[in-house]
Amino acid sequence: MVEEYMRSIELFTGAGGLALGTHRAGFHHLAVIERDHDSCATLQLNRVRRSETGIDWLIHEADVTTFDYSDYHEPIDLLAGGPPCQPFSLGGKHAGDTDRRNMFPAVFRAVRELRPRAFLFENVKGLTRQSFRPYFDYIIDQLAFPFVLPVPVRVGKNTKRVSRNTAPRAKRLAAILGISPMNAATT
Repeated sequence: MVEEYMRSIELFTGAGGLALGTHRAGFHHLAVIERDHDSCATLQLNRVRRSETGIDWLIHEADVTTFDYSDYHEPIDLLAGGPPCQPFSLGGKHAGDTDRRNMFPAVFRAVRELRPRAFLFENVKGLTRQSFRPYFDYIIDQLAFPFVLPVPVRVGKNTKRVSRNTAPRAKRLAAILGISPMNAATT
């Protein structure tokens, strides 16, 4: 008997918090992509401890902006990730879309190339503030109409206060969730 699972790819994985959450929710990560060496070392340690963690992810220490998605021919149920938040954080330079660390263009490319059935991206609440409103609207438009299709993707946006048992502090995040009616399973 072949085991059925929901396929996913995780971008900007970091130490794997979101990836672990989606894994525990039933997604099988075909790939997790992170460029930071120390974060990848943490992911590898958790993979070695597979009997405890259940993690068997294929870890790519790579830059999402140049990652080649052509090896992924199977339908992707979920594309998830946390693009760097520094461009939109309340601290720092507030450079937004002009910041070289703005990785939303890489997110748009991944959505276009992988055509996931759904996506989930998290970022800081600052992304939704008034000074970034035009760019936030652009992000939503790019994700809602990745191919300028006549049938739009339903996109929701919200901010929620989150706290994890392991988090040193609670924070508010901006979540962007989309489900493609072109690929969604029929019920």
